[in-house]
Amino acid sequence: MTDDEIRESLNEAIRKGLVPYMLRTPYASQFSVDYDEVEEEIIREEDDPWNYWVFEVYAGRFQFRDESKRTDFDSRWGFFADRVTEEWNLRFRPYFNYHYTRIEREDEDDFINRHHRHGINSYAIKSLTEHWSAALFADYITRDDRNLEHRFRITPGIEYSLFPYQEATRRAVKVNYRFGYTHANYYERTIFDKTTENLFLHELQLRAEYQQPWGSINAGITGSHYFHDFDLRKIQTFGQLSVRLAKGLSLSLQLDYDLVQDQVSLPIGDAALEDVLLDQRELATDYSFRGLIALSYTFGSDFANIVNTRF
Repeated sequence: MTDDEIRESLNEAIRKGLVPYMLRTPYASQFSVDYDEVEEEIIREEDDPWNYWVFEVYAGRFQFRDESKRTDFDSRWGFFADRVTEEWNLRFRPYFNYHYTRIEREDEDDFINRHHRHGINSYAIKSLTEHWSAALFADYITRDDRNLEHRFRITPGIEYSLFPYQEATRRAVKVNYRFGYTHANYYERTIFDKTTENLFLHELQLRAEYQQPWGSINAGITGSHYFHDFDLRKIQTFGQLSVRLAKGLSLSLQLDYDLVQDQVSLPIGDAALEDVLLDQRELATDYSFRGLIALSYTFGSDFANIVNTRF
């Protein structure tokens, strides 16, 4: 649906919802209810020719920039196939990303950089009970800026929800466990002297989400490690908080902190300066930290809801 169709549908739902309240006012006699007869046959669920499948083809961005000394091209495109019912949540998503950069240099050959990130994400999630679900995730990726020529991963998992899944739009506390197998081929020999390897890993995640009139909370922690070497592990923590401090005053906080010790695809040798500056090569690190804070205050007229699109 377009933005205009969504807005009109919401307006219509609000108008219908106001009817029983307006009928209790002195103006009830001035209202009437009309029924628009629909000529075409009403489509029932069992007549759905797509069987709940929804498809989307997208070209997310084709961006081109050209200057005297530099040329850049960036593109993203892909495909979604989703099927969501009370019993199943299915997805198949191929995606493609390609970037090209050319920089002209005096007395030297032009610097040309090409990199890609293509892959497939897919999953099948089965509802078991109001508190339990099972899933199977499978993905493929090829990404030269992370030294991944090919990487296949398959990961079954199980999840428990403290509250029934029907309450997920208001509150959720969930814990899930995944066990996975990975086959990887690398463009360059890694710091572990590997050009190909088979890996087994597992992951445990705990997360909580709350939506309340005063704001929202989204926080969690994830721990994972490879079975062949416990030192190859990662711990990820994240937290998002949005609070309405007072009328018109809102505070937003976001913190992400990761302990990184599982960079199995790092290529051996030093990275070229150009690759570092253009973020074309993954660098060794022990941690990653990201933080955000935002404060906003809105005040003024309670009746400033007029739309004026002039100029």
